[in-house]
Amino acid sequence: MRICETNVNWIYPKITEFRKKFIGLEDKLKDHFLPTTLLPVPEEFQDEVPRLFAPSKRGHSQVDMALTVTSFRTRYDGEYVSRWDLCQKYIQERCGCINGLLENMTNNNINFV
Repeated sequence: MRICETNVNWIYPKITEFRKKFIGLEDKLKDHFLPTTLLPVPEEFQDEVPRLFAPSKRGHSQVDMALTVTSFRTRYDGEYVSRWDLCQKYIQERCGCINGLLENMTNNNINFV
């Protein structure tokens, strides 16, 4: 089996005051991700349109956050493509910090992962 890509999605009720909440919690991503790019999308615009992007430090992954959904996409190379144990560890570490951020922003109200 060859592992090429994984995608983890979180679905939650609409986060109000998204930018304000995120700015105070941005450090939760710093261990695994580069500084985020916040997009100037008005809060009144479609909820599922990403408001920020955060690439991983080595460029294999990216987090996209919107008001109602967050996506964590990873593309694998090297020994990861044939070793699920490495992929699983990578996913669990990064999902832990993303989930912690989202729990704070949604007041522990994540509907689905």
